[in-house]
Amino acid sequence: MSDIQEEVANKIEEDKAKIAEMLNEATEEARKKIKDDVETMFDLMYADYLPWLTSDLYSNLFAKYNDWIVSNFRDANQVFGGSTAKYLRQRIYQENREEIIKLLDQDNLDKIKSLEEQNHRLQEQLRDRY
Repeated sequence: MSDIQEEVANKIEEDKAKIAEMLNEATEEARKKIKDDVETMFDLMYADYLPWLTSDLYSNLFAKYNDWIVSNFRDANQVFGGSTAKYLRQRIYQENREEIIKLLDQDNLDKIKSLEEQNHRLQEQLRDRY
């Protein structure tokens, strides 16, 4: 081999070594950047999107439950001849009669008390005027 060929071969080997070193550095930088990007993506996902994912899960479950209720009401409508709402009100009243009566009584007592207070205030205002 001549001196020029040896020099060219050495130069090629040096260039190969430099290229391999540059490629390794670039690969390492790319690997680090990808790793950082993936970590950032997971951080964002868990911090920003996970609450939405669970919220979406509950929304989807609620939608399925709602669909189930609507389909059962349709079936009940057919069974009870179109008076599903009346049937449901009667059924709820029958099953919870005592509780409903107690709640209505309490509401009426609260209204009576409120009206008595209002009546008392109005009487006070009338006394003050005359």
